[in-house]
Amino acid sequence: MAPVSSSPTSAVAGWPGASRYRELEARVRAALQPNLTEAEFDALALEIHEFQREWNGPYGRWCATQPQPRSWREIPAVPQAMFKRYRLACFPPAATHTVFRTSGTTGETRGEHHFLNTSLYEASVLAGWRRLQLPRWQPVILSPRAEDAPDSSLACMLRYLAEDTGHPPIWLCQADGQLDRERLAPWLRSDPSREPVTLLGTALGFLNWFEQMGGTRVPLAAGSFAMETGGFKGSGRDIAKPELYGLFQDRLGLEPQQIWNEYGMCELSSQFYTRGLGGIHTSGPWIRALVVSPETGAEVPIGETGVLRIFDLANLGSVLAVQTADLAIRREGGFELLGRNPAALPRGCSRMADEAMRGTLAPRQSAGIGGHVFRAAAPSLTCAERARALAQAAAPFLFLGTVTEESLLELVKLELGHPEVLDRFVPHGVHRVRAQAPATLLHILSGNTPAAALQTLLRGLLLGSMNLCKLPARGLPEVDAFVGALPPELRACVQTNATLSDDWIDRADAIVVFGSDETVAAFRALAHPGQTLIAHGHKLSLGVVLADPEFASIAGAARDASVFDQQGCLSPHVFYLDKDAGCSVADYARCLATAMAEFAARSPRGDLSASESNSIRALRGELSFRAANGEPLEVHASPEGTAWTVIADHTPGFPATPLNRVIFVKPLPENPASEFAAIQPHLSTCGLWPLEPHSVDLALRLGALRVCRIGEMQRPALSWHQDGQAVLAPLVRWIDWEG
Repeated sequence: MAPVSSSPTSAVAGWPGASRYRELEARVRAALQPNLTEAEFDALALEIHEFQREWNGPYGRWCATQPQPRSWREIPAVPQAMFKRYRLACFPPAATHTVFRTSGTTGETRGEHHFLNTSLYEASVLAGWRRLQLPRWQPVILSPRAEDAPDSSLACMLRYLAEDTGHPPIWLCQADGQLDRERLAPWLRSDPSREPVTLLGTALGFLNWFEQMGGTRVPLAAGSFAMETGGFKGSGRDIAKPELYGLFQDRLGLEPQQIWNEYGMCELSSQFYTRGLGGIHTSGPWIRALVVSPETGAEVPIGETGVLRIFDLANLGSVLAVQTADLAIRREGGFELLGRNPAALPRGCSRMADEAMRGTLAPRQSAGIGGHVFRAAAPSLTCAERARALAQAAAPFLFLGTVTEESLLELVKLELGHPEVLDRFVPHGVHRVRAQAPATLLHILSGNTPAAALQTLLRGLLLGSMNLCKLPARGLPEVDAFVGALPPELRACVQTNATLSDDWIDRADAIVVFGSDETVAAFRALAHPGQTLIAHGHKLSLGVVLADPEFASIAGAARDASVFDQQGCLSPHVFYLDKDAGCSVADYARCLATAMAEFAARSPRGDLSASESNSIRALRGELSFRAANGEPLEVHASPEGTAWTVIADHTPGFPATPLNRVIFVKPLPENPASEFAAIQPHLSTCGLWPLEPHSVDLALRLGALRVCRIGEMQRPALSWHQDGQAVLAPLVRWIDWEG
């Protein structure tokens, strides 16, 4: 297929920027060569930036809020997600010749990259590929044809690479991306007469091919090589790169050094390549990458991890600087790709023990026709003695609130009817009853806050059970300290381990799970008939300010949003202001930002991973871009790093936050119950100001399981019904003594 070099002529002719575009296009084309110098790149990049700032409306409006760059390294980089929200093109819509769209899961908004023509794109793709000086064998391609996927930049790129070989390509995929069984059939058996080939495709495509082979080996002719582009997005599948490359070797006889990885994206016009395992991604000098700190935005030293910021001269008609969401290690001459920022990791109450199910938990046979047989605890201490010891051990942990012997026995009385019902039979109507605690409790503990972990362990010890505690991978020092403070009789009733074994699951009479909804479902499938399972799945919280003209709730709001770095299910994501609150969203957000800064000065946030910091930095960038383009948003952020962020947001919808002290302030919708319908199944706590009967009625209509005053959201009473459930009663078995 001949390269496309024209677009709707009338629209181009009427565009005042057309002549300047053609001039820059010719200069970029001339720059697609290996000896482009740093100075030449810098000069051309700054000229392109000025052109894009003038003609790319959304980008230009944002750049007006940014410092003027003095070198290519300072050119403002558009957050990658903005390609999903704006048409980032310098030329008028009618002049558009080609639109590439990002891949995405069902229902997800897809990003768009608009091209005046694709001739420069093709030239850059081929220049980057030819610099590798690879043999031009017949291409075998695991991708739909470009004609079948006209909006796929990947399909277009693979077509260009195939045409460059001079051989007719063999396409093994149908238009929908599925492997074509008829075309694939010859490649599921060995053929010694085959010539060397070039394999091109996504990692998922190759994985599907290998699975179709079963155990069959189909060795390729000597000299063959492969290029994989990654790509598991939206498939629900993943595989480690060494494992994938092992399959290349086992099924096709290709060594890792015969396999190339391409790193690119729809939002770029050029690519980076690396060879084998542990290699460095490099490129032609017309595309450059900085690995920047997500905390400061500055380039990291060699050997350190950051997020990729890419500058591509071939992105002439859109934006040359793109801030990606990909993490990498800066290396001499390039970068080592770590992959997509794991924003999909479970957050808040979901970010808990999910590692327990990663490759370690598989469906097991039932314990038999009768299922699991309940075994009763036989503690050596009375309930009162346990309560006294637990109160002493809990005293240093102020986040648990006031824990006394009396309050613990009151909890037993509230839930089980009598403080001594675990020790003996007590009157119950016309007869007597006794509660039997399970002999063994298994706790799947959270890695986000210590409060939930200590609360569930404290309850298990109060019941008199043996407690098996599955710790998160990073451990929980608070649990270790608490257990160390127990007397020997209770310390012997706790076992902790970061590894979960089938033995623990089999021993447990009851299981208490903190995790994502997927994790909870996995443990439900693992539990034996007769085993009690208490599930604490994904939950979130919010605050509502109905009246606060004096900003009296601000200090409490800052505390609620900062304690535990917003990781727990009681941490608010957003504070809503009623139209009659007596203060505006903008003013409340400004005051809250001041209070967040003061709280951070007294109690700094914990250290974050690069991916966590990047999630905050990316959100700030995206919101500032949107604000510059007229959306009703205002971002207040810590001046150094990502210590805290407050966003005044007048747009509709419940916002997703990256946590770690990022809080939204929004107007309360006219019909909040309807607006919050999607989050209602996950709503835990609603903080209110003021806390009055009419405001409590609002919280109940929203579906909140707990209602409290703003400032007390992180301090639940010892007797609270966590996630709307009693915490002791579901675990015990009752014995009735009649007559």
